[in-house]
Amino acid sequence: MKRWISITLLCVLLPFSSASAEPETAPQAVVAVSPAVSAVTLAAARWDSSCKRAGPLGCLTLRRVARKNSCQPFVDTLQFAGRKRSKAKQAAAQLAEALEDLGTAPAEAEDDAVAAARAQALFLQGEASLEAFAQLKVPSGLTFSEKNRKRKKKSEERFVEYMRQANTLVDNTSAMYQRVIALPEQAANTRWRAAAVARISRVHWIFASQLYGIQIPPDIRTGPYAEDAVAAFCDALANVADRLAARARKGAQYCVDEIAESSAPVWHSECKSMLGPSGQP
Repeated sequence: MKRWISITLLCVLLPFSSASAEPETAPQAVVAVSPAVSAVTLAAARWDSSCKRAGPLGCLTLRRVARKNSCQPFVDTLQFAGRKRSKAKQAAAQLAEALEDLGTAPAEAEDDAVAAARAQALFLQGEASLEAFAQLKVPSGLTFSEKNRKRKKKSEERFVEYMRQANTLVDNTSAMYQRVIALPEQAANTRWRAAAVARISRVHWIFASQLYGIQIPPDIRTGPYAEDAVAAFCDALANVADRLAARARKGAQYCVDEIAESSAPVWHSECKSMLGPSGQP
């Protein structure tokens, strides 16, 4: 019976992120200042060079890793290569200043150079938030056994804190990228809009994968009722993780259906990777 109490508690402790990967209404606007375009270019170059080991998708690399004693044997993770802090901080400040100089995005299409610079700057600000999420540590060594109430309480506190931080980071990251999606659609910013949709989908995907990969506590996976207890534990996690994964696929499908592959081949491929038969979660 105590096993089922722990699993019921787990269901209660699992909040659900509310961010969406679908486009929202574009903001109304004022004026864009062209000189800020060069400032965005310089800041973006500084941001890129601050990464210690950049790849095709920036400073983050998708890895599929094995997980023992978890609900899924393999999970996807985002590995952060790290940045040179001083250079990254300078770049972030320059991007913020350049965006302020650009002014609010107009309701209609604007100069191509300005449109591209605005979208790029907003996207890079989202990258900083995604990188923070990638560094979040998933709790391990949890136990919900009544035999050690002190450890049980500590495990519950660690799990709740992880979920609080993860939900906050996913929501904040999604909101940052939504600013790119909300820009007026034009050819000059298509690449960054595709990238933003792909990133929102990916952050939900990784959150789901983290949940599937949480280690099943020893007190649940052992004993005479272990099979039923493990099934209930994994069902509790899947109740949240499955919805996160579905949200990721919905955004990825939008990216594939609505954005031409020729406009953003790398990001188009990133979206398709979440839709294939070998995709997880």
